[in-house]
Amino acid sequence: MPTLTPFPASSERLLYTPVTQENFAELLTVYNSNPDYMEYAYGQRAVTIKEVEADHEENLGYADSFSYCLREASEGLIVGIAQFILCNPRDGHPWLGLIMLHSEHQKKGYAKEFLDQLIHWYRENGYSSLHLGVLEKNAGVVPFYEKYGFQVYEERVTEKLGRVICLSYALTQVYDDIAHKKTGQPAPSRSLSYSSTISTTIFSATPIGGKLRVSLGP
Repeated sequence: MPTLTPFPASSERLLYTPVTQENFAELLTVYNSNPDYMEYAYGQRAVTIKEVEADHEENLGYADSFSYCLREASEGLIVGIAQFILCNPRDGHPWLGLIMLHSEHQKKGYAKEFLDQLIHWYRENGYSSLHLGVLEKNAGVVPFYEKYGFQVYEERVTEKLGRVICLSYALTQVYDDIAHKKTGQPAPSRSLSYSSTISTTIFSATPIGGKLRVSLGP
C-alpha cells in the first residue's frame, strides 16, 4: 500500500472510526433498517451478525481497502458504514464499495458529507478518479451520484447480480470548477445519461470481492 495521509477522523457532523468486531451488533441495526437493500444484496430482507462479519472480512481481504463507521458527532451513535478501496485488482481503479445509512438517518445530507471527505482524501493522495457500481434494482440512487458529479460510463450484466450501472468521478474536476468561477465562465456540462447498450459479458471489475456492494441512502 502506498504511503497515505490519514483518512479524516471527522467532518462537520460526523466522526469516522475504523470498523471493529465490537461494532458488528450496532452495524446490524444499520443493515436491517434497509430491508429492500438487504434483499437486493443478500436475497433476504434481514441478515444476521454473521453476514455483517463476513461482509467486513471480505472487504478487508484486500490490503488496500477500508471500512469505516459513520457516527453522529453529537452523541457518537453509529448511523452508517462506508467501504472503499484504493486499487481494484480487476481494473486498477479506486472504488467506493458502499455507503449505507440507517433508514432513520437518511435524507440528512450525511452521504454527501462523507463523499466530500472521501473525494478530498483520494485527491490529496494523488488519485485521479473514483468509481462505484449500482445494481439496477437500486438505480434510484443514481441521480444522487450524478448530481454530485459522477458520470455513468458503462452498464454491464453479471451472472449473479444482473445489470450493474458503473459510474466514475473525475477527481480533478473541482479545480476546473474553481477556475471557471474565477473567470466568470460557466463550467462545461458533465451531465451524461447512461447508455441503453448493455454488455453481455460477465462483470469483470466488481469493486470489492465477488459481491457488488451498492451505495445507498443519501
